[in-house]
Amino acid sequence: MGSIVTSDGIRLHYEERGSGRPLLMIPGWGTSARWFGAQMEGLSDGLRVIALDPRFHGQSDRPDFGGRVSRGAMDVHDLLVALGLDDVVLLGWSIGTAVVLSYFDLFGSERIGRFAIVCGSPKPMNDEAWNLGFTDVAGAAGFKGFAAADPAALASANVPTYFFSPPPAEDMTWMIADTASLPPTAAAMASGSSSPGYKTFLPTSAPRTFDPAASALTSSLMSFHASSLRSAERISVSGLPVSFPSQASNA
Repeated sequence: MGSIVTSDGIRLHYEERGSGRPLLMIPGWGTSARWFGAQMEGLSDGLRVIALDPRFHGQSDRPDFGGRVSRGAMDVHDLLVALGLDDVVLLGWSIGTAVVLSYFDLFGSERIGRFAIVCGSPKPMNDEAWNLGFTDVAGAAGFKGFAAADPAALASANVPTYFFSPPPAEDMTWMIADTASLPPTAAAMASGSSSPGYKTFLPTSAPRTFDPAASALTSSLMSFHASSLRSAERISVSGLPVSFPSQASNA
């Protein structure tokens, strides 16, 4: 484990295990590096696996500013620079998908060799021309209000729906508590992740599905057990290649 200080003075905590090509995992809203425990166990025999506590989450600082997806992307960049990482496999889960795509929008493919998005969309907000998102304007506003007003109730209602098969009761307890502990500022990030659309700069020539190695990773992410990723069944994570121009230097 370790921590870095971002360009705006916030301490970010991360967990780290293994050696080799770096795999950086960005969790979804209301979750933390701890949620990736099984994946770190299963993948660290061949990779340097790093899981981030985003700002407001886990053991990272919880300021009253910076509740924007673009700031989350800058936090990722700050982490990569601080740890001297290159040729990274960058993975985003849920709202972490928006952070990953925002990173490409801001920094191009700087320091990134491959990427994977899990349970996310390049355009989260549905409209008359797009129905592959997960919310609309009213839904995003309602979620933001609920998250800011009563995160404990939201956590109790939402967290159990994340799993196809429920984890052990003691794990469900700490997961709900993890989400319930978020400060109101974090709600803005949840709402903000629904607004941007990143379809226009995703590579149209990229494969429509991950290769088998990456598929093994993504299909296992929401399983709380590492049985499919034992050392004897080592996989090599590749994901999709990236080559994006940098669009901006600030967020």
